[in-house]
Amino acid sequence: ETTLSSLRATAPVSERAFLDSVQSRVEHVARDLEMVERTTPGTWTGSPSPEAQRTLASAQDSLSRELRALRASLDTRTRAVVEEAERRDRRRGVLLIGFSVVAIAVGLLATALSARSLRPVRALIAGVGRIRRGDYTGQLNIPGDDEISQLGREFDVRPNEPRLRYS
Repeated sequence: ETTLSSLRATAPVSERAFLDSVQSRVEHVARDLEMVERTTPGTWTGSPSPEAQRTLASAQDSLSRELRALRASLDTRTRAVVEEAERRDRRRGVLLIGFSVVAIAVGLLATALSARSLRPVRALIAGVGRIRRGDYTGQLNIPGDDEISQLGREFDVRPNEPRLRYS
């Protein structure tokens, strides 16, 4: 009883009603056990009276019922607590997976956007490489209105060979 009282004092509010019911069951078990202890010595005599035997049998039956009810109550509550914990874990798992999928999607989108935005820069680098190798005929044809596109258009209107420019 002392343990149940200290548990009740520290238990969450949601568990106090259950602990009260357990305490009530424990009190019934204690009462029935007392009855069994009181009636048992009367049945140890050489020829116990039928009344003493009935009283003991009744007390034992009552004690057995209370213990089964207490066990069933504890088993039911334990299952309920475990199921709730499992539900919370599943919810957290689903959220974690969802956030992971979103993070991967954002990463893929960022990669795709950066690859798309770097395409004109790569075209300029390739065009400069062709000029360095002596090929002055290539055109970049970079579409758009940003600075890289303007640089590409300026690159495309250059003279075909530097020699022609200075002749």
